[in-house]
Amino acid sequence: MNDKRKEHRLKATIPIKLVTSRRKELIGQTGNISRLGAYVELEKEIPVGEDVDVTLEIPAYQDDVSLAGEVRCTGNIFRCSTVHESSAARFYGTGIFFTGFASPRDREKLSAYVDFLIAREEQEIKEGVRRRKDKETSEKKIRQSVDEQAHQDAFQKQTLALLKDISSRLEKLERMFKSDKRA
Repeated sequence: MNDKRKEHRLKATIPIKLVTSRRKELIGQTGNISRLGAYVELEKEIPVGEDVDVTLEIPAYQDDVSLAGEVRCTGNIFRCSTVHESSAARFYGTGIFFTGFASPRDREKLSAYVDFLIAREEQEIKEGVRRRKDKETSEKKIRQSVDEQAHQDAFQKQTLALLKDISSRLEKLERMFKSDKRA
């Protein structure tokens, strides 16, 4: 299946309420979100193509609390398929495309939150890269230390063998000198 998304989806678990054209209210939490839409798992199926009223509850994520709270918009269901079932319920993975916002402020609040999520994701990636480099550097140092120890052990082994050989030759020479003195 080709992924035709125009904007990166960001993992975010925020409360969402959908109201269908039949005034059926569905409550859930997003699995991911972008400026253009969201994904949510619901216990009810919504037909693809249906328009819905959407209310998102943006959490307080920075000092400016005016950017938190309700964001109201309209949306269109572009995907709804079974994602898993249990004995008690069936869950539908529902993709919502945002088609309009109740006010420019609502669009601004969602956009600011998405910007925050992007910055957080970029920071997590940088931190992950830094940890990976640190781990590689640490592993390299350990390998160098092991290699140095192996080299030192080999050197000591050669030195001991050489000293044994020298000791053996000196003992031979000593025996020769003693036998020459007797003769």
